[in-house]
Amino acid sequence: EKSLNRALSLVQDLSHLSNAPIYIFRAKLAMSSLYRKQGKFAQAETLAKEALVQIPNIKDSSDDHLMDIYARVATQLSNQGKFNEAVNLHQKVLDYRIKAYGPNNMKTLSTKQLLSYALIKTKNPQRRQKGIDTLNQVLPKLRTKSGVMSSSILQGESRLAQAYMEQENWPKAIEMINAAVTKFIQARGPNHPDTLRTRVSQASILGKSGSVDKAIQILQEVQPKYTQSLGLKNEETLRAMNNLGHFLNKAGRSTEALPLLEKVLAIKIDLFG
Repeated sequence: EKSLNRALSLVQDLSHLSNAPIYIFRAKLAMSSLYRKQGKFAQAETLAKEALVQIPNIKDSSDDHLMDIYARVATQLSNQGKFNEAVNLHQKVLDYRIKAYGPNNMKTLSTKQLLSYALIKTKNPQRRQKGIDTLNQVLPKLRTKSGVMSSSILQGESRLAQAYMEQENWPKAIEMINAAVTKFIQARGPNHPDTLRTRVSQASILGKSGSVDKAIQILQEVQPKYTQSLGLKNEETLRAMNNLGHFLNKAGRSTEALPLLEKVLAIKIDLFG
């Protein structure tokens, strides 16, 4: 984080140079990505918006370079909840990469994966189904190229489980999220933030499918680990606490749920006003 802040400061000191916008864009996006991984979503959002401001000022000499920028912008649009805009931009990048590299190139497959994520998040049922179908087509090819335990595969399988949850296809969602959790534990260890994040998704899927007690058990294991690794005033921690409070209340344990939900609210007011 310190190195990225220093790099950003150096780049901004050179803002008078003609190619400075591209470096400012990259540095701010890198900082945004780091903050997002740390669960500092407010800071991540601010830096992402500042990065996007640089787009009109970027003078790029290569279509390939420009597509890399578009891909990053599309990902940021998804992070901001602008999924239809992200879909359109990812599709533009995908059309270019299929033509430039072919349908089975790693860059093309990665773009398809990101496109599928954005499609799944839209409210349009046809687009959501297209995203699920696309992700199901892409994951086997990515497994062959990058291995079954790569980050892209693990995240893809977790996203696919959440997509099946949105469709209320509970058997498929539970099967996939349980497999994803097992793989994350094997690849990252039980206390890694990626593992904890996937277990929160697992709890959400189980709880919404009717296994409320199991969801509570998972969240009671995960929430202290989040607090220990990321701190209490972290949005990932707060999400786990909020979900735990929700499922406790759903289980009829309101005397346990209410203090927890009040604590989450108080911290959020302190952080965000």
